[in-house]
Amino acid sequence: MARLGLIGLGRWGFNYLRAMVNLPMVSVSAICGRRHQKEGLNKESQNIFTDDWRSIIERDDIDGVIIATQPQSHLEIANYALTRRMPILVEKPFTLSLRDAEFLANISDSKRIPCIVGYTHLFASKFQDLTREVGAIGHLRSAETIGLNDGPVRKNVPVLWDWGSHEISMCIKLLGKHHHSAKIIEIHRDLSQKNREKISVHAIFGRNILTKMEFGNIAKKKTRQFTLI
Repeated sequence: MARLGLIGLGRWGFNYLRAMVNLPMVSVSAICGRRHQKEGLNKESQNIFTDDWRSIIERDDIDGVIIATQPQSHLEIANYALTRRMPILVEKPFTLSLRDAEFLANISDSKRIPCIVGYTHLFASKFQDLTREVGAIGHLRSAETIGLNDGPVRKNVPVLWDWGSHEISMCIKLLGKHHHSAKIIEIHRDLSQKNREKISVHAIFGRNILTKMEFGNIAKKKTRQFTLI
């Protein structure tokens, strides 16, 4: 049984907590949040609650930690965990800069400590069906992904990192071997107001797979689409 700690009790922190308590192979060993969030937990969870995230990482009886805090704190917490050889799952966006992401990835690789990001769209049933069928399509010429909605808006988290990470992760999953030679050729941004915008990214995967990713939080209705040709 995997003994896991959870750091962060926001919207996604509670989503992870609900998922973990329903998994027979997982034991929730510690929960970290802000002090006022303790009241929203049941008695069993309150007994393992702390407001000191470092104390969870430093424990010897925990096998891994889920980091579901605000993205601005991911670098500090993930770095602390990886340098102490603690496997981690980090809610997306992984970080808010390429430099920080590469820094953490290098630590994970050099120490051979698992570090994964919670790209939930990769586990959607329809996307998994598409992943299984992609081999039957043959040579791919283009791909298009659309992820639009009216909100939500996250303060101090750019739409490019918050929403774009889903689209890019799906392209990497489906286009597999080509992602190391991906090149962004243009980005169009329709900025409505702070942290509300629609972004269109055109990229080339491999030598000739033209990829268009459109995403944002100012659409009139929710749209989720992935097309391969």
